Formats: sequence, C-alpha cells, structure tokens
Amino acid sequence: MVADEDDEQHHLTEHTQPEACEHLEADSSAVELPAQFEEVENDVQEEAPTAHITLSKTKQTVEMLKTKIQALEERVGYLTEERNFLRERLEDVRTPEESVLRYHKVLRLVKSGSTKTDAYNSVGVDRNTIVNQAPIAELAVVSPDMFKLLRAGFQKGDSLQKFADKCLAQCILEPNAGLICAMKQANDLLDILEK
Repeated sequence: MVADEDDEQHHLTEHTQPEACEHLEADSSAVELPAQFEEVENDVQEEAPTAHITLSKTKQTVEMLKTKIQALEERVGYLTEERNFLRERLEDVRTPEESVLRYHKVLRLVKSGSTKTDAYNSVGVDRNTIVNQAPIAELAVVSPDMFKLLRAGFQKGDSLQKFADKCLAQCILEPNAGLICAMKQANDLLDILEK
C-alpha cells in the first residue's frame, strides 16, 4: 500500500505542476496593474528624457556663461590697460612747458597733413584737453614776456587748467587776440573752438 500511495502522489505531482504553471502563466497575463503603477511607469519613462534634455540645456547654458565671463574678463583687462595708459599720458603733462610742447606736436602733425583727430590720437591727447590748454601755447607764441610773467607764479602742484584760464584772460586782450587770429588763419596755430 505504501507503493500505491507513492505512485498516487507522483501522479498528482506530475499533473499539478504543469497545470499550476499554465494557470500562473494564464493568470499573469490576466493580472492588471492598478492605474497608479501605470502612471508611475509612464512618468519614469517621460522624466528620463526630460531630465536628460534639461541637463543638456543646463550644460549648454553653463558653457555659454563661461564664454561670456571669459570675454568680459578679457574686456576688463583691455580697459584696465587702456585706463593705465591714459593715466600715464595725463600725468606726463604737469607744467605749462609740457602743455606747450604737446600743443606743438599736434600742430606739426596737422601742418604735415594729418587731421586734427588723427593728430590728437597720435599724440595721445583728447580734443578737449587741447582746446582747454590752447591758451597756454597761444600766449607763449604771441606774448612770450607775458607768458614768462604768468609762468613765474605757477607752482608745482598748481592746476594747468587754472593757468590756462589766466593765459586766456591775456589772449583775449589786444594785441594778443588779433595776433592769435592772424596766426590761426596762416595755420601757425591750431584753429580750434570750444564746443
């Protein structure tokens, strides 16, 4: 009887295992996931490309900003060098005599055919500085004695502009004013006017 029981269990096992597997396979295709799980699965599939695109765009933005920063740093460097260069040029002219020499450099360039703008740039001075300090050079040319008299009162550290104003006061008096006009017409002085 024991052999009969073993045969019967074996026979049941043979039939139940394939049937159980078929039943599981049939059930697994019939099992539906709740809607929540489908949404999560769809979100994961959608987020992965979106996250990738967002990351890619962020990397591009960072690279673009790095390029802009580099360009701005180069511009700051250039402007710093230019500022230092201009400061040096401004500091070079501290006396009326230096102002007169600079004026005559511009005058020589203009007489040789340069435009006034090119002459200013070549000498490294802006137009307004020449205009503002022109009375110094004009008085030195038309009335050297008066220039020397005013120059004697100029001390180290005094403002060139204040000295130019004193010279202008003398340049508008006759005969200086007439001589200056005649020399400007003959191109022996720069014909510049204040704007």
